[in-house]
Amino acid sequence: MKIHHICFFSQILNRDFEYRAIIPETQSQSPFPVLFLLHGYGGNSMEWLEKSSIDRLAEDYSMAI
Repeated sequence: MKIHHICFFSQILNRDFEYRAIIPETQSQSPFPVLFLLHGYGGNSMEWLEKSSIDRLAEDYSMAI
């Protein structure tokens, strides 16, 4: 599994945004099914990785999250 951290600047909103993508390393065919998760107000892009086993589920189900 690879965890990508992406940070970019939004000119329209005039601020930085970041997200994390979990990509499984299984041998299944691409493209992977994708699950988008949103953290709550006051959270950050690490919240799902720190407070759940979402990385294991991504690998078990060959899903990009």
